[in-house]
Amino acid sequence: MSLRDMVTGVFESIGNPVELDELVNAVAFWSGVKDDIAQDNVDERYVDSPERLADTGVCLDVEVERRIYVQRLWSEICQLPQRQRAALLLNLKDVKGGDCIALFPLTGIATPRDIADSLGISPNRFAEMWNDLPMDDNTVAQHLGISRQQVINLRKSARERLARRMKAFEEGT
Repeated sequence: MSLRDMVTGVFESIGNPVELDELVNAVAFWSGVKDDIAQDNVDERYVDSPERLADTGVCLDVEVERRIYVQRLWSEICQLPQRQRAALLLNLKDVKGGDCIALFPLTGIATPRDIADSLGISPNRFAEMWNDLPMDDNTVAQHLGISRQQVINLRKSARERLARRMKAFEEGT
């Protein structure tokens, strides 16, 4: 990864100004540069070296890649026809069947207002629906004024298109 790509990735990932030290640390990490601190006259028993501490966090480069992926996914979702978008988003589930649409506001990728706009509904209506997400196919069908089978077909088409587009994105990176 070039220095330019690294710095751009940090800025796009964070989306806000970043302190110079944080930027330097991120670029150094991605570049494999390590700070060797002199350890003269230091009692090792009282020092928590990086090697002694377990890193329970996700590496910054992995976090940036995930964020870029989710940003691209949101962009692709927004390009879907509105009924496909609604069929997908109103039923968006994680592997355990729980609500997954909260991922977008939690990561700062899209606000609830952005999601409401993409669904073609008011932010107040979306707020009313929030606790009922993900919706079952019959509820989505009722919301869209179409049949349950049409909802299934729209969501299937949306997923197929997203799979193709995201595969092309992955191969291009």
